[in-house]
Parts: sequence; structure tokens; C-alpha cells
Amino acid sequence: MIRFLHYLLAILLTALVITILAVPITTFSNMVWLSSIEMPVSLSIILNTLVSDWLGLGIPLLVIFFIGLNIAMPVAFITKRFIKFDHKIWFSIASSVAVAVALVLMVELLFKTHVIGGTRSTLGQVLHVAAGYLGGIFFCRFFKPKTD
Repeated sequence: MIRFLHYLLAILLTALVITILAVPITTFSNMVWLSSIEMPVSLSIILNTLVSDWLGLGIPLLVIFFIGLNIAMPVAFITKRFIKFDHKIWFSIASSVAVAVALVLMVELLFKTHVIGGTRSTLGQVLHVAAGYLGGIFFCRFFKPKTD
């Protein structure tokens, strides 16, 4: 029971890490766009927007990533038994796939619209998936999955 609670905490913290890394991608994407149309973008605007994005966008993303990770990580645990691969890379890939699938489903299920500004470009999508990969590394360090 304690191992299961530790696992859930690891998933929650992993989703939090991914969210903390992913939200600034949208913030800076929006700031670059504002700058491109010659809107003044000061440091205070950037910081206020970042905090606002963490509070407004962060909570839904945290829930979405938590749900995705609760699917991806058990699949990674099961497939790890059959595929011999470094567990840190394996769980990082699983975390990346969870983020990528979540991003695709958000577009497909929400009227074909990119609701997350940072995912409107290929670079933004790659950075979100990279945040997922880093979240997987965190998961392995925090949870220390058994390598059978």
C-alpha cells in the first residue's frame, strides 16, 4: 500500500514537473508573438504573464498530464518486463509519449484548435515532449522503479 501511494505521489510530482517546464513555453511563445507585432514586452509583463499562466493554464495541464501518466507508466512497467532497455530512458520515453498523446488529443477533441499557445509551432511541440522526457527522468529518480 505504501509503495502504491509512493507511486501516485511520484506520478503527481512528475506531472507537476512537466507542467512547470511546459507552461513557460506558452508564455514565451506568446511574448515572441507580441514582440513580432511590435507590442511592448517588458520584464514585468513577462513575469506577470508567467505567473498568470502557471495559475490559469498550469492546473488543467497538471490534471491532463496526471491522467496521461497514469496510463503511460503502468504500460511502461508492463512492457519493461519484455523489452530490455535502460529503465530511465524507458520511463522517460513513456512520459514523453504521454505528453505527446495529450497534446494531440487536446487538438483533436477540442474542435481541431491548439488551445495551448506553445504547441502551435513544431518547436513548441518538441519542447513540450522534451519536458515530458525530463519528467520521466524525475519519475525514475523519485520512484526508483524496480528493474526486473
